[in-house]
Amino acid sequence: MRLIGSAAGAAVVVIVLGLFAYDPLLFCLCLFAMAWLGLVGFAKSRNGYAWLIFAITGNLVMLIAHDQPQTAFTTAVNRLADVTIGTSAALLVTFLLPALPDVPASCPRV
Repeated sequence: MRLIGSAAGAAVVVIVLGLFAYDPLLFCLCLFAMAWLGLVGFAKSRNGYAWLIFAITGNLVMLIAHDQPQTAFTTAVNRLADVTIGTSAALLVTFLLPALPDVPASCPRV
């Protein structure tokens, strides 16, 4: 969900900034719309985490690239690469850790 949300947020921002990067009113409305969409998706959707990451990534890339909209694509790709590397590292560590021994349910915990 983290990778999907990040990719979708980055893609939407690259398109949005290409359309109206230098119009402050529409820029602010897009920031608000992405935050609102992420919040509603987080609250209502079964895949709420993806919606939350969508909004965070989208707003982060928009705000970083606000001064120089031509860097939006590079910023979006770098953010997506960071998320992919971090998620892959977390999965690798999870698979390399030894499994915990099973504890019977009837065993009292001390």
